[in-house]
Amino acid sequence: MTGGNAATSQAVSGSVASGSNSAILTASGSTQTAVGIFSGSLGAMAAIDAINAGNDALTYIGAGAIVTSRVATNLITSTNFSYTSGNFSNAGTFIDLASSTIRTKGFAVNSGGDAFFKGDISAATGNFAGNVIVGGFMRSSAATGLDAGGSGFYMANDGQFRFGNTLTSGLPSMVWDNNILQIKGKIVTDASQISEIGNWRVTTAGNFEDTTEAIVLNANQKALQIFDTGVKKVEIRQANVSDPTGVFSNVTFTIPPTYDYSLAPNFNTVYTAPGNFYSDETVFDTTGFSVTTAGTYSVTTLDWGGGDYIAANADSSFDGYFTINVVAQIWTTNDFSGTLIDSFTLGSSTNPIEDPFDSFNVDFNDGFTKSITFPTATQYFIHTITSTTGYGYSTGTVTVTGNLQPAAEAFSAQLNQTEIGGDGILVVADSTNYVKIQRTTTAPIIDIKSTASTPGLRITNTNNASGSRAIEVLDGDILLSGAGNNFIVNGGYIGTENTAAGIRFGTLSGNSVLMGANWPSQTANVATARLRPGTTKFGIGGRELIFDSSTLRVKTDIEEYPNSAYESIRRIRPVLYTPLNIVNSTTYETNGEENYDVMYPMPNAKEYIGKQGGFIAEWLDADPELRRYVSYGVSGSAVTVDSLAYDKIIVPLTKTVQILMDKVEALEAYISGSL
Repeated sequence: MTGGNAATSQAVSGSVASGSNSAILTASGSTQTAVGIFSGSLGAMAAIDAINAGNDALTYIGAGAIVTSRVATNLITSTNFSYTSGNFSNAGTFIDLASSTIRTKGFAVNSGGDAFFKGDISAATGNFAGNVIVGGFMRSSAATGLDAGGSGFYMANDGQFRFGNTLTSGLPSMVWDNNILQIKGKIVTDASQISEIGNWRVTTAGNFEDTTEAIVLNANQKALQIFDTGVKKVEIRQANVSDPTGVFSNVTFTIPPTYDYSLAPNFNTVYTAPGNFYSDETVFDTTGFSVTTAGTYSVTTLDWGGGDYIAANADSSFDGYFTINVVAQIWTTNDFSGTLIDSFTLGSSTNPIEDPFDSFNVDFNDGFTKSITFPTATQYFIHTITSTTGYGYSTGTVTVTGNLQPAAEAFSAQLNQTEIGGDGILVVADSTNYVKIQRTTTAPIIDIKSTASTPGLRITNTNNASGSRAIEVLDGDILLSGAGNNFIVNGGYIGTENTAAGIRFGTLSGNSVLMGANWPSQTANVATARLRPGTTKFGIGGRELIFDSSTLRVKTDIEEYPNSAYESIRRIRPVLYTPLNIVNSTTYETNGEENYDVMYPMPNAKEYIGKQGGFIAEWLDADPELRRYVSYGVSGSAVTVDSLAYDKIIVPLTKTVQILMDKVEALEAYISGSL
């Protein structure tokens, strides 16, 4: 025991009394008297008072007590000390003052300064400073092993640990067994910070994305989105797919100025240590902007302007951490009560403040491609949240000034993408080239549009077996509703499926032919089947080819054909002509003379056959009597004269023959009467 002030009269009195008592029991077997004991106690107390008064040269040695201000020795050993090996004694205490060695049953310090404990360590307060090395494990009282005992913590020196309950219990826990980290229970992160796991992160908007923002699980739009250098290419979402045929106008909006740190009266904002510097300053958009057509809109190079920034500066004594991040969020309402559509970083610190005189500017985050998907045509609002993050350890300040004032930005329709929505699939290159498959009862289920020279739809079936089909329509018509659309067959045919009966249009030896089989037989109440040009086309109706019925059952208002037919037939001009080759049966556009070799089998067919014979339809149209046998068409708004019903001209010809017969008979009678 050393040092005068370290001892108190009460403590030594107790020691003296204890020593006196021990002396009575053990000191050399000598018999002590009560007066001697009392006298020794008074001497020790007097020595203590003298040492406390400053007389550190005094030493008192009495019965069972030594009082002095200095002791010089190397070893202190308890009378019952016993030691075999290791760090701890079997009994008692040993102190080697020269080598700094201490050895007890539960505590030891070696000459190198390492401390060893055996048994429990209990403390109401206190801290460990420096390094703590554990050779076995550290645990709470109930956690007896990695997966044993009750709730608590267990940390082994090989790196295994457990926090919370055991895995066997199935209750919340976090366990690492040097192979697998298992977490049971809910993981909650700070909503104002971006949480990252490897190359993935959870943004402050609640989205899960990779750090390049190429793949985004958008929680607000309930969509999985894939981007290519900022342009959305694939989206799987709960909402309906976009309408590529809509009228897309640019979407232009201006983000309101962010929170201004230079507001009066101080014209700056100061963050003072010690303490944390977490804050969120929100500016709501009260005006909004309109989107006339739902869809995805993008800008190739985002540019919010320049010249405006937020500045932060630390003073000469700052010790801590400080950053600023500005987020813009597009909502369906002028507050946070609606649906969050998109969230992006408007600006962020160029570097953190960590030391005295550190500073940074918050500049605009732009210069890249940005896409935004608006699920409906409506009004939207864009709000800003300026967040400070950090802390100050003891002293110092950070002063912040300024705000961001973004310029207007125009986003154009981005249709080059693939969408899978709640009502279908859309594969779109632009508004005139797309395929849309939609679950609907009011529009085409499959809608294909293309302006390319290649087919908009291509179907191949290489199975040539009988009955194989590339397309089969079980019910309904096939309609070519566009102007100038054609149904084209390359080397095949168009017609009925039954080859034993029916009719087909096709090609034979390079020629266009009409093929028929099993024509209806001539039976009762069935007219003879035949081909005839009713206008310029051949038609098929019912069981047989179209014919002109002559039955009384389909005629009314019947009268005799007038004798004027005689003069009309007289005026008809039969002509010979060279036919021209028709390339458009609607406009009767031609491209030169018709090729006789296609129509006739003999060589030099034109020289052999000569000109064709016929009538001019326009000339018959000029005769009120004969125009009923003219076939008319329409070209634009004009009525055209197209062809003649040659077979029906037999009617006025018959009337003319009858008139001539009457005249012949009358002439014969006149001649006979004159003879």
